Amino acid sequence: MEGQICYLILALICLLHQASSIETSGVPEENLAEEMIQVGLVSSKNSSVGKVESCLSMARSDFYGMHPDYCTRLSLLIRDPKDDVVDAASAGKYMRLCRLCWTYWTHT
Repeated sequence: MEGQICYLILALICLLHQASSIETSGVPEENLAEEMIQVGLVSSKNSSVGKVESCLSMARSDFYGMHPDYCTRLSLLIRDPKDDVVDAASAGKYMRLCRLCWTYWTHT
């Protein structure tokens, strides 16, 4: 379970690094347009990964607070299946629109 949390955090760091590597020098500031990259997470709030959800949101906010000039922004779409198989499948179907989707769900 800790390994999956590490993979989730690593994926977020990689996406933030990709967003930071976009070169904007030489482009007038008024011509810069923000690009939103949707990242989906389907996770039960009762799981350890679900408890990391607030940490992901805070890390994203802190990163963009320190680097306001980045044009690429991550949009975290987080869904809780509420221990129901149908809700988990529905949340996964909704996440297909995202560029990256992370699913961690255990049925108890």
